[in-house]
Amino acid sequence: MFRDRETSRVLIKKAYPLQQKIHYLKHVIGGIFLTTFLFCHHSSLASTSPQLPSPRHIHGTVVTVRSSSFKGEGLRARKEKEPEKKKRRMSLLFLLQILFFFCLISAPSTTDAWGKEGHFMVCKIAEKYFSEKTKEAVQDLLPEIANGDLASVCSWPDEVRFRYRWSSPLHYINTPGLCNYLYSRDCHNPTGQQGMCVVGAINNYTNQLYSYGDSKNTYNLTESLMFLSHFVGDVHQPLHVGFEADEGGNTIIVHWYRRKTNLHHVWDVSMIETAMKDFYDNDLNTMIDAIKLNITDDWSDELNKWENCQNKRATCANDYASESIKLSCSYAYKDVEQDSTLQDDYFYSRYPVVEKQIAKAGVRLAIILNHIFDAGTSYKMSSLFLQKE
Repeated sequence: MFRDRETSRVLIKKAYPLQQKIHYLKHVIGGIFLTTFLFCHHSSLASTSPQLPSPRHIHGTVVTVRSSSFKGEGLRARKEKEPEKKKRRMSLLFLLQILFFFCLISAPSTTDAWGKEGHFMVCKIAEKYFSEKTKEAVQDLLPEIANGDLASVCSWPDEVRFRYRWSSPLHYINTPGLCNYLYSRDCHNPTGQQGMCVVGAINNYTNQLYSYGDSKNTYNLTESLMFLSHFVGDVHQPLHVGFEADEGGNTIIVHWYRRKTNLHHVWDVSMIETAMKDFYDNDLNTMIDAIKLNITDDWSDELNKWENCQNKRATCANDYASESIKLSCSYAYKDVEQDSTLQDDYFYSRYPVVEKQIAKAGVRLAIILNHIFDAGTSYKMSSLFLQKE
């Protein structure tokens, strides 16, 4: 059932889109050019500095100087030049320190919602349960850099959120410190614009994708697909529906074992990394297969509940958000204070929630996309999941 380790490495490599590699390469090349410029500039300064004429040749006349006198003058000249050389060395050191700082701050951030691994798993699970028509439509819409793999671009919205600044509030929902979610109260951006939250985004991009195949469509459906796939993952991360006061746990500083971080990052990244290391030998593909096995075995009797949705054309995103805020209160925030140290007790009691939420997100993404691209399908989705194994 499990794929070989080489295949796993290929899949993990695909999880980091080409755009991210190009972005990082630009910083490396920029650093090289800046370093070259600094050294060349320093050399230029040194070569254009005033030079004392040779004591033996002044205006073309050979001057005879006693060796003792020449030695003394040379010593004085060296003493006069030493402070100038020291200043140049200090200037160069200062410029190199600036370069080092520039490289640090310009390196791409590694903190994303669910982390790249989490989003990769969500989309990889969903791909498993696409109908044939859905698979064809998704392949048609994917950008060339995806190489036909939706999972490889599931983190794309995190990479563009600072270029598409309007999209930043679409990754989360904040409640006013309450353990319940209301669309009318909570789904808005910081300026109060209604619908600008992860639930509004899921519904919006779902509706856009329904125009697939319509010659009058004006949407960029490639971006719609990538945004939708990502946001379905986000809404299932409990702290993406968290409290406004602590920004979904971002301002709650904790120690994950010995490492200082924040509570949001623990749920986005740290628990997944720890589970991969402790349970799956750092093999992402093995972890995905284990979750798929749980879907068809341990959680098979829950699939109908995961599928149920009052509005089949839109989504059950409101229900997903309500589930997440309850999990935030019951698990993520529970027994956590500023400067808490979270260790085995927290990890072993919370990680099953993380794994199940990733599974739900993958299943529900498949449900949404199958409804969009294969609306005429008569089978129940739960039957499809069981047949796929």
